Order: sequence, then C-alpha cells, then structure tokens
Amino acid sequence: MRFNLIIYTTFFSLGLCALSYSDSLLAILNNQIDPNDNSIGEVWFNTTGYGLADYGFDMIDDYGIYSYTSYNYLVALTNLASVAVSKGYHGDVVFLFYKFLYAGQHNSTSIDYESDMLLDIANLLSSSSGNIVKRDATSLFDILISTTSSDAVSKVYELASQVSPEKLAKEKIL
Repeated sequence: MRFNLIIYTTFFSLGLCALSYSDSLLAILNNQIDPNDNSIGEVWFNTTGYGLADYGFDMIDDYGIYSYTSYNYLVALTNLASVAVSKGYHGDVVFLFYKFLYAGQHNSTSIDYESDMLLDIANLLSSSSGNIVKRDATSLFDILISTTSSDAVSKVYELASQVSPEKLAKEKIL
C-alpha cells in the first residue's frame, strides 16, 4: 500500500497522473516538468537484471540519491523506468537512468550537443577509439534504438551518436 501511495502522490504532485506513459516520458524528455519540487528523500534506481550488460552497458548496479529538492521527481523517474522494464523498453530505461543521475536538471539534460547528459550517453555508445559503434544488431546503440517506445527517445541516441570523437576526447580530459 505504501508503494502505491508513493506512486500516486508522486505522479499527482508532478502533474503526471493524467498523462500516459508516453506523454510522461515526452514531458520528462522535453524538460517540461520542474524537478525542483522541494521534496526530500532517498531514491534508488536499479539497473540490474535486464540484460544490457551483454551489449556493453557497464553501469549495472543500484544507484541511490538523497535529494533535498527533487525526491518526487526522482521517484517518478524510477516508476516510469519500472513500467519501461515491464514493457521491454530498455532504451527508455537507459534514458530515464541518465535523467536520474542528473536529477533532471534542465541545463545538464537538455537534448543538444552541449548537454552533459548527451555527452555521457555518447561516451556510453562509443568504442575505445572514440567512434560510435553502430549498425550491428548486437551493438548497444542498436539495442537502445530498437527498444525505445518513441521516436523522440531514439533521436536522443541518434544525436548522441553524432557527437564527434574529438569532442568526446576533449570532454574526457576535462
């Protein structure tokens, strides 16, 4: 009962209660929801158990954040990720995971070449040589693209795949 209360309370407080899964995902992707709702608490995001390690996703663990400002937002992200896992939308899960790591901060998670989150996703998709490994049915890039629920999330991965190796090398140094 407590878990259901948290879900409903969180979605209601963020205005997500009337939105479908896809509409909620798009609202989060487009930074239309303010993560700073002055809610306090600890939230965990579990990336284990859905098989992406076989494709090069090496961030398999439990990740916890204690937030003084974004607890409800972070809980909503983890709830959406649970729905995504149940539907096999692994590309959505990884996207939501990165939003979680950045606590949804708009400046860091905008979908452009200057976004810290997009550069991290580009690093995730790149090989040790800095080139994006793609167009192979077993690459992480293609697995993520093929397991998203929307074209908008696929475009995040497409954009990340276009970041130049030079930009990635520069970002790794800093």
